[in-house]
This record gives sequence, C-alpha cells and structure tokens, in this order.
Amino acid sequence: MAFICNSGANNQEEEIKAPFLYEDSKILKAGLKLVSIEIKLDHFDYSLKYKDNEFLDDEPLSVAHKARRYVNVFRAWSEAIFMFGLDERRSEKEKKEIIDEFFGRFEEDVTRSPNDFGYDLVVAYVDILKAKATS
Repeated sequence: MAFICNSGANNQEEEIKAPFLYEDSKILKAGLKLVSIEIKLDHFDYSLKYKDNEFLDDEPLSVAHKARRYVNVFRAWSEAIFMFGLDERRSEKEKKEIIDEFFGRFEEDVTRSPNDFGYDLVVAYVDILKAKATS
C-alpha cells in the first residue's frame, strides 16, 4: 500500500504509525498490524524534459498535451481546495471561471517552458498485516 504525503516526511510517518501504537486502537482491534513503513522522496518530472523540439521519452505527444496532463495532476487534488477558499459571496459559476482561468494560465506556462516544471513527491510505502480481529 502506498500513500502520497503532502507534508514533511517525519511528521507523516508519525501520523501513519499513530493508530498502531495504542492498545485500544480500532486499527489494532480490527486485526491490523504495521509491519513496516518507508518514506521516499522522488522527483517527478512527468516526462516534460524537452530538447531539440522533442520530448526525451517514447510517448509521441505534443507539448500542449503533456502540459495539460501535468497540470491535471495538480488540478485533481487542489481544485476543490481552491474553490472552497474563494469568497462564498461569489457564485459557483464565477468560482469555476476563476479556477479555470488559473489552471489555464498554469497550462500555458508549462507549454511555454516545459523544462521548468516538475515536482517532488513524498510517498509512504506501508506494509500492513491483517490478522484475526480482537474484540
């Protein structure tokens, strides 16, 4: 099982371990046991490296298409957060327009300068064993 972590690796590891540390935990009562946890930091460039008018991977996609895929990775987890952060006096339509404009500009930036984009990804690899539940 792998979890993508958005905070510091040390804090995230402690948060993941916490339910396994207390005898009265519902996790332990359900028979789950933490076998191991490993936090890794990986740089992810989403195949945007571009040189001599070609991407440095085997996927024959345009810069614009790859930029859209890249931006959609961020949009998938952040759009609802951004919508929630906009003033509640704005209509849903107005909020959607603001978000669409924001991500449209982001996509344009990535299309113009694909080599400038990538991100670091913190992933927690968690091995959990299911044993017989206790009551």
